Amino acid sequence: MKNKAIDFVKLITRKEAMQRGLKRYFTSKPCDKAGHISERHTQKGNCIECMAVKFQENNKDIEFRNKRKQYDAEYRNSLSRKNWEQANEETLYFYSLFYYEFYKEEILEKQKAYREKNSNVILEKKKTWAKNNLWRFNPHTAKRRAEKLKRTPQWLTNEDRKAIKNIYKLASDKTKQTGIGWHVDHIIPLQGVGVSGLHVPSNLRVITAKENRSKHNKWEVV
Repeated sequence: MKNKAIDFVKLITRKEAMQRGLKRYFTSKPCDKAGHISERHTQKGNCIECMAVKFQENNKDIEFRNKRKQYDAEYRNSLSRKNWEQANEETLYFYSLFYYEFYKEEILEKQKAYREKNSNVILEKKKTWAKNNLWRFNPHTAKRRAEKLKRTPQWLTNEDRKAIKNIYKLASDKTKQTGIGWHVDHIIPLQGVGVSGLHVPSNLRVITAKENRSKHNKWEVV
């Protein structure tokens, strides 16, 4: 492992790191095992430098490498991914920290070679996925537009946001089922004449694309 000097690391306690959702923390105090002044892993409090040394030593050990191959085979043949992960939690935790860092150049080269060799296949897969998952993109597009117009209220709850997402999914499903375009319409337009609506579940409905295009930003005030 390449030694990386820490030019500046903000001091932070493990408790503060956990509250902020950080993966690492640094107290500047030496670790008990080897006296390393290094970052610690927030989840278990392990010294990152100690774990890196252990990782490097284990990778030189043929028995350990064969054991890892066995884990890989078990993972591929496992009927229950969750059960396998629980049974091998320590191994997964260990490799998640250092495997990519040690083999980064090799991994990136393989990924680059695969992309160059299969560029057309990858592009087609992306297009197919995007076509089948339009409902995932449409809420974000509408949200950006609504935020630009300052029509998304701050008081929206997680349930409200989930409801909005489900409405867009409904429009996507109806389009696939009927073969005609269905849009999510703002009942009271975001830029209506005389009155403007909000980007909230109660102001959304699913209508045909033809009807939505003919509506424009009009809304009849009774």
